[in-house]
Amino acid sequence: MENSKRPCCPLKLSSLGIDTSITEMIGKILQGRPGVIAVTGQPGSGKTTMLFSIVREAADMGIPISLVLEEEFAGIMDFPQEWTVHLAGNTADSWIKAFDSAFGTPHSGVVVEMDSIAARCGFESVNRVLEEAKNGRWIFSTLETPLVGIDITYYLHGLGLSAKEIADCLSGIVSMILAPKLCMECREQVVADIDDTRLIYPNAEDEGLVWKAVGCEECGQSGIRGKYPPVAVVQVDDQVKRIIEAYLRDGVVGQLPEDRHISMFASARKMAREGIIDIKTYKSVVLQNPLLRGHHLLEQEHLRANRIKNMFSRFVTQQVVESLTSYDDIEQIIKGDSRKVTCLFCDIRGFTLHAEGTAPVELFRLLNTHYGKIINIVFEHAGTIDKFIGDSVMVVFGAPLPQEDQELRAIRCAIDIQRKVAVENVKNKDSSPIRVGISINTGEVAAGCLGNDLRMDYTVLGDTVNTASHLEKMAEPGQILMGPETASAIADIVNIREIGTFKFKGKKYPLKVFEVLYDGVRS
Repeated sequence: MENSKRPCCPLKLSSLGIDTSITEMIGKILQGRPGVIAVTGQPGSGKTTMLFSIVREAADMGIPISLVLEEEFAGIMDFPQEWTVHLAGNTADSWIKAFDSAFGTPHSGVVVEMDSIAARCGFESVNRVLEEAKNGRWIFSTLETPLVGIDITYYLHGLGLSAKEIADCLSGIVSMILAPKLCMECREQVVADIDDTRLIYPNAEDEGLVWKAVGCEECGQSGIRGKYPPVAVVQVDDQVKRIIEAYLRDGVVGQLPEDRHISMFASARKMAREGIIDIKTYKSVVLQNPLLRGHHLLEQEHLRANRIKNMFSRFVTQQVVESLTSYDDIEQIIKGDSRKVTCLFCDIRGFTLHAEGTAPVELFRLLNTHYGKIINIVFEHAGTIDKFIGDSVMVVFGAPLPQEDQELRAIRCAIDIQRKVAVENVKNKDSSPIRVGISINTGEVAAGCLGNDLRMDYTVLGDTVNTASHLEKMAEPGQILMGPETASAIADIVNIREIGTFKFKGKKYPLKVFEVLYDGVRS
């Protein structure tokens, strides 16, 4: 049957009260490549209201609208007179006839329910609808599923569609969850702990304010007045199509472009920040969805990895940073633990005298030039830059990740630094030569992160560090000194000699000190 027309006024998108970024993204989808716009949600989520608001938006843009509906809706739903309604009965044949009529109108946008089509007519009819979409027709459909965003492609996959078929036919995805809306008369802000704060402000470094329901006469003491939907939107263009195909093929989600994607989390968080929903609603409605909870945990893992990268990228190579993000004991590394390390101190000898009369800008240029070459050598040997102390640098081997050959790495690093300095002095004969003294010491330390969320550094503390510092003060220009534990570990590989036993401040017993004969390194 055809041409069941009755006057109506479906709500405009702007009348739904949703965020303007959502309506603008949907507008961009309607201005793009025709295809399927799928509006998803569970029963009672408001997806049908959203669907017809999108259809009205399309009609206002001049797209003719045809609807394929079950006969039982004929007396329930009313539509604008210019929309054409094609009714289908309980048989597959009646649905096919309704399709034939709807698709007979060139360039029209067709409203269907793919759930009903699959149930009543089978996958062949679903494929026919999607073929129309691939050929440049707008298809508007609701899908009843808890899946959100590009996860709904798994639902379509379950209807028998291939990854390419799904990617080729989709133009946009709109997903909804209906959440209790705060009473504007009695809501109030409270201080939340860091975990709850980060639910709403993922990058927060301290406790923050969140909204909560209170209760008053206006809302019957419930703190809630009405409902409001967080909405996720995806605009499917060629780039997003490739991401969808890879997702269905390999199970790996690529990063969706920000200008073509609004996540459910972004939508819900904005509502929580503006006091439309409270923290309790965010946790109960959004995070109780098992898929969204999985996305949340994945997001938190990404944020945690980024915090680790931001903290450690200043001290270690990118390769070590990547290893740290997947390291099982990373939380223990950050909190602190006891471990064996090898400390290296490198001091530019006579730099204070060299700096006299030098302009500050030139002084820092010289230091950064020398430090840049030293850092490169340290990273070549997988060392960790602990800190810079004026014209001295402290390096650690064996932390934050353990290294079985840490002593040898430290020795080879020290030798390469001395040789690099010698080469630079030959190259710059007209400048004052640079000399460095280096010390190395191995032993137990306390290793971990010091500071707070605003500024935190990874460092090592203990007698091993103090002894390395004392040895550095002893080292002559061009010399590499080490303590007995380091010497014992590398004695069979590196030429060394004992230079004596020395008493250091704070040490109960004298310490044997060794020197590296670094022109005699054996591979």
